[in-house]
Amino acid sequence: MNMKNIVLLILLFLLIKCEAQNAVPLFPKTPRESAVQLNTLTTSRITLNNMVNLFTAGANGSKVVEIDVKADTTTASGNLFIAITDTSGANPKLFDEMSVFITTPFSGTSAFRNSNYYNNLQLKAGQIIQVGTNAIPVGGHLNVWISAGDY
Repeated sequence: MNMKNIVLLILLFLLIKCEAQNAVPLFPKTPRESAVQLNTLTTSRITLNNMVNLFTAGANGSKVVEIDVKADTTTASGNLFIAITDTSGANPKLFDEMSVFITTPFSGTSAFRNSNYYNNLQLKAGQIIQVGTNAIPVGGHLNVWISAGDY
């Protein structure tokens, strides 16, 4: 074997080895969206009581791109709590918060809306994103959406 053939074999081996190590795709394959309405107070960001399941990661994991919150009527000041569980769907931990501002919609003014964008929020299979709020609108709900994709 000459040197050129040896170099080609080494490059081929490295190419095959690199492909074999990347069995999971780098980009989400299946887009998913989910939404919930919150109408019960979460009274503690420590105990995370009354949280609602918003999204469960797919069998190969998921990438979260955006979480939005939109009120359907007048809002009080408070927070939207975002927690992530372990892979068994238990033991939620506070991951993020979104501010909810006092807003009174009327002719020409929209109801409250806020969005958080995530560049690198990746979930393992079975992890769940839960949401809760301490700012339930008077006579209404907070609507929460998620945009994500499964690997």
